[in-house]
Amino acid sequence: MNEKLYSLLDEAYLLSTEIKNMNEKLKTVKDEILKSIDVPKDKKSFKISTANLTMKVTFKKVLKWDQVILEKIKTKVGDNIFYKIFTTEYKPIKNGIQDKLENFNKEIKTLFNKAVKEEKRAPYIEIFKESK
Repeated sequence: MNEKLYSLLDEAYLLSTEIKNMNEKLKTVKDEILKSIDVPKDKKSFKISTANLTMKVTFKKVLKWDQVILEKIKTKVGDNIFYKIFTTEYKPIKNGIQDKLENFNKEIKTLFNKAVKEEKRAPYIEIFKESK
């Protein structure tokens, strides 16, 4: 490797470490702000302003659906109605699915191979210092 690449790796490592530390510090400061104010009950969001700054706080909720109860609902309302509301997404239970495909005949293997598409994504780059 050349000197420029070494220099860029060093700089990227320092920046990523600094960003990680600053993000942790920012989270701590935001937590302290929330502890020091009266948070309105039953509000989805609110704002706090000073002379030159405004902080908007938005409370987000993620819905978790009980799969057993949903299956009971599907049985009662029928597939036609249920699948107008919900979708089913199939995903492998674990990695190594190609090993499992060896147990199937050629026709099934071909169908599995048609069912999967590989997407190219930006590479994940992690830079870290080696322990010596």
